[in-house]
Amino acid sequence: QEIANEPIITLKPAYGLRILLDRFFKEVGIEPQITFEGEEIMTLAGLVESELGVAIIPHIAGLDQLNIILLPISTPKCFRTIGIAWNKKRNLSHAVQKFKNFVIEYFTP
Repeated sequence: QEIANEPIITLKPAYGLRILLDRFFKEVGIEPQITFEGEEIMTLAGLVESELGVAIIPHIAGLDQLNIILLPISTPKCFRTIGIAWNKKRNLSHAVQKFKNFVIEYFTP
């Protein structure tokens, strides 16, 4: 509700995160005033840093290098499910196994 009248910087409509955001806006009854649609989270964050609007983005590596303020969202509950899949019938290379283990450890609460 607090950003209802703010210019919104967001991802293009076909992106999964954008689909979630549209759902969140609808859930709280906001018709967002979208001023820019981009393809990368860091691009959106850079536009926020330039004071061109606000963005709802996940906290990713590199955001702490920008002069922006990250605020948690309390309502609606904003989350997304991250998944990883592999073929059990195939042997995983060492690099793939390390990546799989990293992803599982990183995203396990």
